[in-house]
Amino acid sequence: MGLIVKERDGGKVTVNDKINLYMDTNFNPTKTIPIGLKPYFQEYDLDDLELVRDANLIIQRTLDFGTWDEIRWLFGLYGVKRIRLFLREHGARWLKPSSFNYWRKLLAMRKWKQNDFPTAKGELWKH
Repeated sequence: MGLIVKERDGGKVTVNDKINLYMDTNFNPTKTIPIGLKPYFQEYDLDDLELVRDANLIIQRTLDFGTWDEIRWLFGLYGVKRIRLFLREHGARWLKPSSFNYWRKLLAMRKWKQNDFPTAKGELWKH
């Protein structure tokens, strides 16, 4: 059984059910990175990226910059469990704060690794 999320109307639904609302049940992800994501991998040759070895990089760039079709591709390829693992281990540090908070709330994440270098705004460099 998946993680249960309490809806505003009092009903309960699993996180997987929530994600499935955005997914087409007949969706079959390709094994190549969508060409629309190419601008976000400028420093890489897309042909050299491996879907398993470079999964964290691919997940990060797609969650930060992907369109809904690219997000569907990502969830179809890696699944909710793998994306939640990325968010828990790397999300707070690798994603933009707005992206991390969006995906954290959508996937009902309650625990994640905090940023190792917390700094108050404007206190990074003291002159």
